[in-house]
This record gives sequence, structure tokens and C-alpha cells, in this order.
Amino acid sequence: MDAPDEKKKVFERFSKAIADLEKQRKSRIFCIVHTNPPAHICGPEIYSLLVNRKRFENIGTLEILIHSPGGHADPAYKLMRFFRRKAKKINVIVPLVAKSAATLMCLAADTIYMGELAELGPRCAAL
Repeated sequence: MDAPDEKKKVFERFSKAIADLEKQRKSRIFCIVHTNPPAHICGPEIYSLLVNRKRFENIGTLEILIHSPGGHADPAYKLMRFFRRKAKKINVIVPLVAKSAATLMCLAADTIYMGELAELGPRCAAL
């Protein structure tokens, strides 16, 4: 199997897992997942939000799954300000890493759920 097909299958499994989790938790989930350096919080997250903004109307509980080495503080602030206007409650889910600007996003949430090995804090050079 070639790499594009494998990536597509991984994305489909991830999307199904998120949809199942939304049903289980009775929430909407917005994902910020950066797995390939130099990916970080910046313009594409704002663009994704703008394209999908109608999906965020009148949300009871919004959960943001964050796995990121961080990024720019200004887009992180704008994302959370937008989410605060649209949702009654905001939770963040950090499976492993939410550094730098991702940590700032976590601090704006009502509740932070962290995995057993999850980290918040400043960005380190190894990420």
C-alpha cells in the first residue's frame, strides 16, 4: 500500500474515533493535531475555523483535542475567543503534548483533561 492510501486510512479511522467520542461525550470536538514538524498553531487553524464556523453555532459543550508543540499566541488567543462566544462550556483534551501557545489555549478552557503522560508548558527544542 502506498503512503497516500495509508494516510487516508489513518485519517478515516481518526475521524470515526472522533465522531464516536462526540456521541459518547455529547459534545462537539475540534481537533488541533500537529504531528510533523514544523507544524504549529498559526494561520491554517484560523482558516479552518472560518471555513467551518457555521458548525460552531449554539454549542453546549465544545471539546478541543490538542496535540501540538505550540505556535503563535495571537491565533491561539483568537481561536479561544471565538470558541468562548460560541460554546457554553469548553473542555480541552491533551493526549500527550500541548506546549507554548497550545498551553495558553488550555488555560482558557473550563476543564483540562490530560492523558497519563500529557504535558503542558513552554516549548522545548526536542518537539
